[in-house]
Amino acid sequence: MFIIDGMEVIRRAYQVWHEAMLPEYGHNLDNLPITFAPTASRAKSLAQHLDVWPKADGTYAKYTDLRARRSKSDDVVLFEGQKMARYAAELTLEIRDKDKRFDEILKNNPGAKVHIKKDGYFYGPNMRGYTEKRIFAGVYDIDAAIAHVKGRQECMDVVVLNRDEHNKLLMDTINDISSRLI
Repeated sequence: MFIIDGMEVIRRAYQVWHEAMLPEYGHNLDNLPITFAPTASRAKSLAQHLDVWPKADGTYAKYTDLRARRSKSDDVVLFEGQKMARYAAELTLEIRDKDKRFDEILKNNPGAKVHIKKDGYFYGPNMRGYTEKRIFAGVYDIDAAIAHVKGRQECMDVVVLNRDEHNKLLMDTINDISSRLI
């Protein structure tokens, strides 16, 4: 039994490859298939028997042709009584942490107005479209916004608005635009 980062590892994951495979996978080792085994040597032994490992000359890779590296994020772990990939367990924990933060924001700002952000961009009005500029961002009730962002794996956030600052930003923009009327 292995315990890594507080999770019991049920199956250790390895990526096993030989040089002729790299062009097929775009020379990106992260895209390589996963082999489960207790050690890198065992992963190489298991992988060399697969018929999906032909070399450029049409022969199959031998044990000495293969390379192996650990892929901890693909380990199968025991998480809350369920077997799952480590990355899925870590994502679940990350979402829970974000949701706790959203609950705190909601608790500390009752009745507030907010912007919603996704991947660094503000939602537009009526949750339609995205913008980089706050001036074009939609304004949402905090209750609805938090309900919308909670439990999602996307990089989402809410920005609590200061009423005076927000209104000043809008009025300055309106004044700037109106000064250009003909």
